Amino acid sequence: MAPATSLPIESGNDILFPPMYDFVWSVIPFVILLVVSITVATVEYTRKRDVVASLGWGALVLFLPIIGFVIWAVAALIRRENRTAIKG
Repeated sequence: MAPATSLPIESGNDILFPPMYDFVWSVIPFVILLVVSITVATVEYTRKRDVVASLGWGALVLFLPIIGFVIWAVAALIRRENRTAIKG
């Protein structure tokens, strides 16, 4: 039986959370960033951009997560408006 002063997640020497709990929840944000970065690079590559530009946009989103994604989205919207203005 645990002493009355122990925290709810403690029970003497027994930890109630699995040992990998902290590791898994620490890795998930990095996995999400990697998936978003690969998605941005793939979208840029399918838009007929060269490989270096595609990897550059992917790296921007990977290393500057929120700001990089906003910069990429604004640049994509500007390119889209320029493309539609030229067509007609």
